[in-house]
Amino acid sequence: MYRRATAGATPTGRPPADIPAELLPHLALPDPGTLPEERVTGRACVWGGGSLTLAVAIDLGERVMEGGQHWFPQACGPCLADHACKALFAHVPACSLCTDTARFTECEIGRGLDRLQKRVRRMERVGDCG
Repeated sequence: MYRRATAGATPTGRPPADIPAELLPHLALPDPGTLPEERVTGRACVWGGGSLTLAVAIDLGERVMEGGQHWFPQACGPCLADHACKALFAHVPACSLCTDTARFTECEIGRGLDRLQKRVRRMERVGDCG
């Protein structure tokens, strides 16, 4: 099951370069305490674990773990697109706007997640964890 960011993984206020801040809580990040250093520092995709270069890394925003330690999750394009799509599928059934065929375009989160996954899939710098 995918979970939303918890108190142990909160944004610090530094916005990510590539993702609207209001979408971040909907992207299920792994518990940073269970991740190897490469994923916590942003040198590897937070989800797939593949090595990232500056050319392909997508910033997910600086976070603060319980205890005050900072971490810097980043992702490759395919993993981010996959998780944005999963977040959209988790969001839609629980959202009164998204389930209303006359008003679904009014939901900023639903539209944002849809745009994010489509935009990332089209990016040339997608990289790959595989």
